[in-house]
Amino acid sequence: MARFLKYLMLCLLLLFFISPVCAKEIQVSLDGKALPCRMAPILENDRVLLPMRDLMEPLGYTVLWNDAEKSLTAKKGNTQLYMKVNSSYATVNDQPVVLDVPVRIIENLAFVPLRFVSEYSGAAVFWKGDTATVEILRDTETPYSISDSVVMLQGSQFSGSGVILSSDGLIATNYHVIEGTSMLQIIFDDGTVYQGKTTVVGLDPQADIALLQIEKTGLSPVKITTALAEGQSVVTVSSPQGNRNIQTSGTLSHYNQDILSFTAPLNFGSSGGGVFNAQGKWLGLCSSMSEDLYFAIPAQKVLAVPRNMSLPISEMKNYVYTPSAPRNVRITTSGTTVQVSWEPVFGADDYRVYLSSSADGPFTKMSNPTKGGDRWLWGFPYAFSMTYASSEPLYCRIETMENGVSRGMSQAVRLF
Repeated sequence: MARFLKYLMLCLLLLFFISPVCAKEIQVSLDGKALPCRMAPILENDRVLLPMRDLMEPLGYTVLWNDAEKSLTAKKGNTQLYMKVNSSYATVNDQPVVLDVPVRIIENLAFVPLRFVSEYSGAAVFWKGDTATVEILRDTETPYSISDSVVMLQGSQFSGSGVILSSDGLIATNYHVIEGTSMLQIIFDDGTVYQGKTTVVGLDPQADIALLQIEKTGLSPVKITTALAEGQSVVTVSSPQGNRNIQTSGTLSHYNQDILSFTAPLNFGSSGGGVFNAQGKWLGLCSSMSEDLYFAIPAQKVLAVPRNMSLPISEMKNYVYTPSAPRNVRITTSGTTVQVSWEPVFGADDYRVYLSSSADGPFTKMSNPTKGGDRWLWGFPYAFSMTYASSEPLYCRIETMENGVSRGMSQAVRLF
C-alpha cells in the first residue's frame, strides 16, 4: 500500500510540472503559418515542447530515434543534436549543453524543447503574449549580406570596425578603437561616409566595449542569436589594415559568457568587427588575437552594457580609464586538478596570483613555474592549472597589474 501511495504521489508531481496546454491557449507558427501538430503543445517550467517530428522535420532536420535508449539524433547542415528523454543535457556537435527543459514522452510521443531546437536550426523564436503565440521565423533572405551590418571606423588615433545594432544608428565597437580620439568617420559597406554627430552612449572599458549613437536611420542591423556550439562554422567581417569589410572563416573553438575564441583570422583593424554563424546571425564583437587564436566578446555581453551616457565623440580625448580588479574568476575542478580563468582586463600588462588556506588570508604570491618570476598572463580557455593533493582548503585571488602598479585584486575564490 505504501509503495502504491508513493507511486501515486510521483504521478501527481509529474502532472503538476508537465501539463498539456490546449491548442486554443498556445499557438505555434512557422514563417507566419500555423504549424500542424498531432498533439497540442506541452508547457513545462514556462518552456514550450512540441512533438519531435512535427517540429524538427519542418525546420530541416534529419531525425533518427533510438527507441532502446529513448534518445534522438538530429542533423541539419553542420549541426548535430543529441538528446535523451528526461536528461537535462544535450550535445551539440558532441559538446554538452544544458537544457532549460528535457525531452519528454507524452502518450508515446517524444516532445522536444521548441526554442532550443529552433535556434540551433538557425531560426529565431518570438513570444507574442497578446495572442499566446510562439512565432518561429527562418531567415528567408537569400543571401543575407552580413557586410551591410558592419562598418569601418576611422578616428584620430586608431582605425577599426563596428557592428550596427539598430536601424536608427546604434553601433557597437571596442573601447580601444575610440580610445583618445577627437573625431570619428564611419564608412558603410556601400562606401557611404558618415561624418556627422557621434555620441558615446555606453562604455565598459574594462571589457573593451563601446556603444555609439549616430544620427542616421534606415541602417541594416545584425540579426542576433544566443545559440553557440564548439566546432560550429563562423565568419568574421571587419576592416583589417584599412581594407573595408573583409570576410574570413573558421570554427568556434571555446566560449564562455565573457569571451569567444575561434580560428577565423583577424588582423590590425579587425577590432570591433562582427563574428557570425553560418546562417548570418551575429555571435560577437571581434576584439583581440594571440599567436594561433582569435577572440571576440559575446553578443549578449555587448548588449548588456547600459546606455546611460551622452558623451560627444570629441570628448573621448579627455576620457580617463584605469584598469581594476579582474571580474568573473572561474574555477573548473577535476579530481585534484583545477583550471582557473577570468574575464580579461583591457589595459592590464599582466597579473599576479595569490594563494591562502583561508578566504581571509594572509595570501602568498605564487611564482610562475613556466615563465619564471611572479608574472602571469591571461589565457583561454584557462589562464593556468594546478594540482593540489592536500585535504586543506585553498583559496585564490588575482591581481591586475599596469606599468608595475597594482590596479586591484579579485575577491577570494576557493580552488579546493
